[in-house]
Order: sequence, then C-alpha cells, then structure tokens
Amino acid sequence: MSASDNIETALEFFGILLFLQREDLQITPRLIESLLSLREGEVFMVLSDFHSIISVPSPHEQNSPLRLFHASLGDFLTDRSRSSDTFFLDPGVCHRNIVNRIVKQLMNPASGTHFHLPCSTY
Repeated sequence: MSASDNIETALEFFGILLFLQREDLQITPRLIESLLSLREGEVFMVLSDFHSIISVPSPHEQNSPLRLFHASLGDFLTDRSRSSDTFFLDPGVCHRNIVNRIVKQLMNPASGTHFHLPCSTY
C-alpha cells in the first residue's frame, strides 16, 4: 500500500502530525500505528512516497519521531482554497478523529495496541 493507494490514511497521518502536537509528545510510527490500529510497518509503506516532505525514520526505528520538513505544509493542508477538497484537513474534524481513536483504544485495552500519552497539569 502506498499513499496514492490510500490517500485517506495518509491524510489521517498528517492530521495526527499536525494536530496532536505537544511539547512532551513525539509522534512516532509506533504511536500512529497504535492510534489507527494498523499493522507494524504499515506507516512506513504509506509514507514511502512522502520522503521529500516528511522525515520518516527507518523501519527499525519505530520510536523515532516523524517530522514535517516544511511548516507551510500545515498551512496548505488546512486551507481549503489552496489544498482543494481532496487534501483539505479540517482542524475540528481532525481533533475529533484523534479523540475518537484515543477513546476507542481506552475502551478496548485487549486490542493489543497500546500507546502512552504523557499527562501534565495545566
């Protein structure tokens, strides 16, 4: 599977990278696979076409962070007039999807996928 085969999954990855940003949280392939209930290594397959815009660690570095090379990519993806309906990421929808994924994981701890979000006080 490549990004062109499943653009929805690739955009969900980008939504997580853009909207699950915290100073104390690194977005890693393992975290994305856990959130999206994907098989190990699937993130690397989907992102293989995006090495020019995202830093993707090698498959044996599952806990290394993914990083966007260009901050303007987020501006492009969240501006419907620039990205068109095909690539547009609605921040509200992305936040809702992330919360739904986290709640799904919390409600089904027997799923075998686990992730840890750091807790802090505000």
